[in-house]
Amino acid sequence: MRDFVAGGRRSPRRNRWVVALVAACAVACSPAPAVDVPSEIHSDTAPLTKRFPAIGVPEAVAWVTWTNASRDVPGPTTYWIDAVITLHPQAAAALARDTTAEGRMPDVAEALRSAVGPGPFVTGAALNEALSTNGWTATGYLDRRRNQLVLNAVDD
Repeated sequence: MRDFVAGGRRSPRRNRWVVALVAACAVACSPAPAVDVPSEIHSDTAPLTKRFPAIGVPEAVAWVTWTNASRDVPGPTTYWIDAVITLHPQAAAALARDTTAEGRMPDVAEALRSAVGPGPFVTGAALNEALSTNGWTATGYLDRRRNQLVLNAVDD
């Protein structure tokens, strides 16, 4: 098979390979889809109580959500929720059972950092398991003195 035809032009077959190679390089070098930066702070409780029934009916909530959704890239979307929740004392006591690892500080979205108390916080596998329901995987940090729960959750 000849790569060139009369007149010095490339054959259509070779052009297809060059185009395919350039397209593959462009896709491989493209940046990963951006993750939205959460900025709107929500204070409605229903979305949280629906997804995380172990929190009961909280006294107050501040939460943000964001995704990695992109119109340019098809495929599954990952959802994140960070929340700072003031629990009723009974709900806090129920969630505090079997917690460990006192002294760990939670990490939350920038928009919520000022709402997080000084702690100390407790956490543990039992707390995370109680919060991880309805397809959401959650990590909880509980300040037992303030009845404050800091929640990091992901649904993918």
